[in-house]
Amino acid sequence: MKDYFEVLDIDEQTEEQDIAKAYRRMLRKYPAERYPEKNRDIREAYEALTNPRKRYSCVEFHRMSSASKQAYMAAVDAMGKGDFSKAAKTLEKALRDEEHTLHLKFALGLAYMNMDKPSRALKVLEPVRCEFPYDIELNIIIIRACLDAKEYDKALIWAEECYSIDKSNFVLIGLLADGYQMKKEYGEAAAVLMEAFENPAFLDRKYIIGSRTVHILFLGKKYADSLDWLERLAALHPREDEKAASFNVFMVMLDFFIGKHMLREADRCAGAILELMPDRQDIARVKKGIEAILSVEPEIDRFDSDEFVPDLLKIYIASGISELLAPDLDEEQQKAYVILIEHQLLSEYGSYLIAVRYLKTNYPALYGFKADFLDAFQDARERKKLINKNKVLFCRYQDVIAQMLDELSAEYLGDEDDRDDDGPDCWYEDDEFDDGGDGWSDEWDHWDDPDDCLDGEFEGDDGPDEYEDDDWHSGEFSDDVDSLNDDGDDDGLDPDDDDEN
Repeated sequence: MKDYFEVLDIDEQTEEQDIAKAYRRMLRKYPAERYPEKNRDIREAYEALTNPRKRYSCVEFHRMSSASKQAYMAAVDAMGKGDFSKAAKTLEKALRDEEHTLHLKFALGLAYMNMDKPSRALKVLEPVRCEFPYDIELNIIIIRACLDAKEYDKALIWAEECYSIDKSNFVLIGLLADGYQMKKEYGEAAAVLMEAFENPAFLDRKYIIGSRTVHILFLGKKYADSLDWLERLAALHPREDEKAASFNVFMVMLDFFIGKHMLREADRCAGAILELMPDRQDIARVKKGIEAILSVEPEIDRFDSDEFVPDLLKIYIASGISELLAPDLDEEQQKAYVILIEHQLLSEYGSYLIAVRYLKTNYPALYGFKADFLDAFQDARERKKLINKNKVLFCRYQDVIAQMLDELSAEYLGDEDDRDDDGPDCWYEDDEFDDGGDGWSDEWDHWDDPDDCLDGEFEGDDGPDEYEDDDWHSGEFSDDVDSLNDDGDDDGLDPDDDDEN
């Protein structure tokens, strides 16, 4: 803010026609080609002083004492350098002796916001709002302060009031949705976003609004609606940066559906993500796994309760299913886990032969998850090869297996585990396996490229934004990554077990 009366060399009683004369005179005196900055100030001054909504603010600044103006400019300079504490101290001191305080309070409110003191910011900004109740940019700052101070009702009242005046302010719409989301009024938040989605003013931001709508509907447990919107997004042909910004949210949804065994919803979610990002091979593998599990769904209920199938076989089939989704174990542990189960089956194959044949006859789809091993298991010659291979692999992974067994013992038996600390002995004899056997020295194909559901931790920018003047009309919806937790906090991202299917 500058003293625009001084810029045009006039006083506050100057009439509009005389303001125009002063403006033309100053332009002639300071042409743009020689005085670009001065010329820009002259044009800004004329625009502000001829605008009734801005003129009052200009008058207030003009009436400030010279010392207060200097303090204001020093504070603005300090905030520009990131020293908000210095700015706040400068402004607090200036306010003690200044009668015309609007600009000082406005700047102090910005400093407090950047110092993460939203309640203090509100205290000094509310009197400013009283003087300029319909200034959208000012209201945006104050609404943010309300949300940060958890005064959600006040924020929504003012946001709704401003929204009724201006429905084309992108930042305002985001804040209004934020307010409803923080109050867990997800239906109202979704309604705001859906209206914005249809607003022609936001044609270039439809994907951002749509992805936010997907998230809000998901938080509100409107899973079918959320997936409907997710499937719509691919048709918008978003930019790569837009897709990247929303990916983590969609992955949280996918992980949630898988974790809750909502496999049809997971299948739709994975399919929609692939439509947006066809190069994501990790998602393609997950979708393939989900489809495979859905294909055996008619057998699963019977299988779980079938007492004729030994528990170890059930565990073995379950390991094949878990490999298709997100495994609880890392790659090495997953391999060792399968080796250990197969070792047990092979060591007591006579006890499992009939059950394996029964499994093949009565549960062909589930059998298919481990068909290569189980087919060879039933053939005497092939079984010998399996035994030889398993011996070698068992020794190779004996340390991992020992660690897993130790962890299991600690979990179920406590620390007083009297098992041999050295772990299982390498239990093959040199003359017991065929060094030239058919293919046993090669790694099994399904171990070469294990299927992982997720390729890493979710990332998000959780750092605070600096509150500067330009921020109020140039922001974007945030990713809400910080809200994506499962602790039952305000975000509601971990819905209860009574979730809507």
